[in-house]
Amino acid sequence: MLSKTHPTRAPFRTFMAVLALIAVAVVPGARNEASASEAGPGGFNIGFDFSWNDAANPAGHSASFLEGDGVTSNNCAGGGLIASTLTCNFVFDYKIDGTSQASVKHAARWVTWSNPVTYVGGNPATSGCSSPTADSGSFGKAPLTLFDCFNSNSFGQVIYPSVTGALTEFRMKATCLVPSGTTPLELYALVYELNADATKIQGSGPIAGTYVPLTSCPRATTWQGKTFRSTDFAYLNIPFKGVSLSAGKFYGIYFAGKGVPGTPPVGAAPALEKAKQATTTTTTTTTTTTPWSAFKNQKNVIPKTATTVIRGTTSTTSTTIKSATKKIIPAVLRPTVTTTPATLGVNTALRAMLKVDEEKFILKSMTPLTCVAALRFVIATKRGICRINVARRANGFVLDTFTTKVVKTATLGADVVALSDPLTVYFSSGTSNFRTSAAKVIKTAANNAKNASVVFVGGYTGNITTDDVNKTLAEARSAKTRVALQEAGVTATVAILSFGSSGAVSKGKSTSEQNRNRRAVIYIVP
Repeated sequence: MLSKTHPTRAPFRTFMAVLALIAVAVVPGARNEASASEAGPGGFNIGFDFSWNDAANPAGHSASFLEGDGVTSNNCAGGGLIASTLTCNFVFDYKIDGTSQASVKHAARWVTWSNPVTYVGGNPATSGCSSPTADSGSFGKAPLTLFDCFNSNSFGQVIYPSVTGALTEFRMKATCLVPSGTTPLELYALVYELNADATKIQGSGPIAGTYVPLTSCPRATTWQGKTFRSTDFAYLNIPFKGVSLSAGKFYGIYFAGKGVPGTPPVGAAPALEKAKQATTTTTTTTTTTTPWSAFKNQKNVIPKTATTVIRGTTSTTSTTIKSATKKIIPAVLRPTVTTTPATLGVNTALRAMLKVDEEKFILKSMTPLTCVAALRFVIATKRGICRINVARRANGFVLDTFTTKVVKTATLGADVVALSDPLTVYFSSGTSNFRTSAAKVIKTAANNAKNASVVFVGGYTGNITTDDVNKTLAEARSAKTRVALQEAGVTATVAILSFGSSGAVSKGKSTSEQNRNRRAVIYIVP
């Protein structure tokens, strides 16, 4: 992929080549024609601008990856860093105490994108990044993309501040692929202190984490045949708060989050949860609220009884919403939602929004073991409490949360439909390789899904290995199933989610019992 000859960059080259073969994904998918990378959730993909001009880049700074342990860094220099190291970088800039520090300008040949057409286990089988080494020119290509280049482990930028003070701004240039009807991923950034030569993360967790808004990211519905240029990119502001940096130390800013495949950095989980909570504020009001159904077909009309949160009950309302706003949210900024039934039956689907709302709003299940969200639908899979967030696609702002109960059977209606029993494919132990019975199941599913509104795939594993292993394996299995369905002719969006060992159907330790857990389950919503 890298066209530049650099004697110290062999480890980086090897790592990039390996990355192109190991991608996995965890959220809704789209077909090859609309997506630069089927490993990207929903076809969503982010391309980052890059500089291969070592001599012009700031000393002590480097593009960086984390190995599978989530601790060891694999830097663009191909080894440890010192204060004078000059090597390749992402295009970025930052400020300390409001004063501009080192920055990187674009220095690469723009790629003309060609969608990967061959996949192995859901991953591009050809060279990732669409950046072949055979092309002429001094520098490698740009952009480098999240799900074709950086698809195994967290990646980011190492910086080496020359002054001590507060990190008041950090930005990276990016472009976004958002095929029609797909969901932007939830992206976070974490800042870590690194050791003396920037080869390992120091400590057990990050200094701070933050949600990365993608609202400024220029968007395209397809990259096929597109020749990138500078106007296709804009800076993503990564709004860290309360972060102090010391002169003469290395720091790594790495991306993470549910939508980012691969092993997360050490200590990421609690930091991401804290960052998510930091984007919310809780307001409590006592008033009469208005049911969602009252907002159907309304324009800018705001009922007098509306509050910051619209629920289907009359009570004291306590809720969590993104951003620090306490203003009334006009109905025109909300989806046209259905009236939420008190109960849903197992193997039913609730149409929670209209199709037109998919472009602006997203549903997210907070209780995925009992119900899952796929486009505008909520699929009830197991008895228990079902809780769904409704948020804006553009910025993840949570407008409301609705709750219902999943029971064995419940009344159907205009917005609640019965589903056929889910189909199940099985995998060989420890792999995402289908067992022989899967071919027939995939063919049946593809036939049944010819007129589907959406298809959902949940990936599972056995329950005798570690959670980290199970999570990665479940992701690979769900991604593999999605690709198989699409290759069999499924044109509907295929939403995928990994469950790991949660939801295991057998606790037995024998091979035959564990084989029942090594599966992916396919739901088809008509």
